[in-house]
Amino acid sequence: MKKVLFFSPGFAGPGRGSLTGGLISNYHFCQALKDRYTVDVLTIDDQINEGDYHHDGLNYIVSRVPPAGHRLYLPSTIRKHLRATFANYLELNPLPDLICCTAATVPLIGMPSLRACSRMIIARAFEDFGWGAVEAPLREQFRNQWDLVRRVPGTRRGYHEADCVLTNSHFMAGKIKEHFNARRTEVLYPCIDRGALGGSSSAGQAEKTIGFVSRNEGKNLEFIVSLATALPEWTFNIFGNAAELSSLNNIHYHGWEHDRTKMYASAQVWLVPSSWSEPFGRVAAEALGAGRQVLVSNRGGLPEAVGNVSELIVDSFDVTEWVQRIQAVCASKRAFEMPEAFDEASHQLEALRIVRSLVD
Repeated sequence: MKKVLFFSPGFAGPGRGSLTGGLISNYHFCQALKDRYTVDVLTIDDQINEGDYHHDGLNYIVSRVPPAGHRLYLPSTIRKHLRATFANYLELNPLPDLICCTAATVPLIGMPSLRACSRMIIARAFEDFGWGAVEAPLREQFRNQWDLVRRVPGTRRGYHEADCVLTNSHFMAGKIKEHFNARRTEVLYPCIDRGALGGSSSAGQAEKTIGFVSRNEGKNLEFIVSLATALPEWTFNIFGNAAELSSLNNIHYHGWEHDRTKMYASAQVWLVPSSWSEPFGRVAAEALGAGRQVLVSNRGGLPEAVGNVSELIVDSFDVTEWVQRIQAVCASKRAFEMPEAFDEASHQLEALRIVRSLVD
């Protein structure tokens, strides 16, 4: 059986909490391959519970950063440990048939010794773009540029030498081609588990309730507050690390909710009015999978997350238009379905097609 190595600083393995959309997507990608390939997951993630290893069909190799490195959060310590971890794996194991790297490990795939195997970059966000990510919030551009300075020129060389760059939307594929002139890009939409979201049941769904998840300023929390002001009879449930910008009685702040079924059941309509170009839009896709109504802004990969259905896409940030669209989707008898491309079966078939083209 051929071997795939997935190398990433963080991974959504057994026992790990605080999951981002990217971590979840990477886990589903590896799961899609495990029946046809041996999948080694090489990571330095200290949140994975060792007692749960090997229960999900993946081979975990975890090399934790020395405690001093974590206490001081020294980027140089992390980088050195990543390189040492990778070198140690290659020394102890035969060269895999395919190496998959994420943003922080991209420079390592440019090593001449790896040219005998296929190399893939997983790029689900703008980390490697630096100032080139003009669509991202300004604070994120600063962070990306600072991270990139520490990795150049290895990052750009990695993108140039990679046999394939895998990303999560056609919007991102276009940006990667434009910025890095990558030889080959492939789109693999994230896998959305309908069953884990409560399916299409409306049980527990309260009328005139709106859900929203915030993580950074680009999510546009200020606009949600404006909508709450315009819709005083509606309840707004806000999840994530949102700052309490308003004391309006119809806004309720919940922090992070790890039970996604419970979260999506808390609102009738889910809004993703991002002001920046989201690479994809997992919240929108999951809300559809949970049987909820969804509206997204026409930014980045968000339209793809709702299947490019025009009724669910709003071009402007005019409060009056959004209010009208919210009322329209609630009054509509149409049940908008999550695109089939996000189903587990479709995701697995596409993941296997891409990997087979590289190693078989």
